[in-house]
Amino acid sequence: MKTRHHYLLLVTSLLLIGNSVFAQKINDTTTLPAQFLFPHFTEGVMVMKDGKSFRGKLNYNTEIDQMQFLNPDNEILSIAYPEKVSSVSIGNRNFIYINKNFAEFLTTGTVSLCSRVHRTRFVDKIGAYGGVSPSSSITSMASVIGRDGHVSDLSLNEHITYKTDQVFYILLEGKMKMILNQRDLLKCFPSKKELIRQEIERQQTKFDNADSMKKIIEWIDANKIIE
Repeated sequence: MKTRHHYLLLVTSLLLIGNSVFAQKINDTTTLPAQFLFPHFTEGVMVMKDGKSFRGKLNYNTEIDQMQFLNPDNEILSIAYPEKVSSVSIGNRNFIYINKNFAEFLTTGTVSLCSRVHRTRFVDKIGAYGGVSPSSSITSMASVIGRDGHVSDLSLNEHITYKTDQVFYILLEGKMKMILNQRDLLKCFPSKKELIRQEIERQQTKFDNADSMKKIIEWIDANKIIE
């Protein structure tokens, strides 16, 4: 049965993959570079908008914002037509494709909170005295997987870093709305904005923190604050 599932996913890939194909073969237990959301390709389910579903080893590449999977030869493939995908589940985490992006559900309800993680890679030159330019979310690596799928070794005078950005959205009545600050959230509920504003102040909501965002959205959903 497992072989059949992999075969079905490969057949789908023939329909969906395009120019963005990672030719690099890997072991599916290999710990991946920091641009991948999961440290390993993980068993998951991809549901298509036509109702068909396929199982396989899946992961999300946060550097190029693409959902990827391993074919039976352990090659990394990218979905070229993600608009044909309805949802993806990887382990116990769920994703939806909407507004040209995959976003992960952090809460579910009448009002749901979703987020998208994007990581930007920087290769810094190490100076004569061992210094590197400052950046956040530093991960030291000896090699990286490039956009063409090939592994490139870093030279001794290079240091790779990743800057991580997390963007939050709410899914309300089938529409995804980006929430960057308090004003964005209040605009989604114009007739209840004063009530929500009071709760934001009470909770001291931080709009760049996942736990804080989950708390305010769960409060909105539990109190049925919808237009």
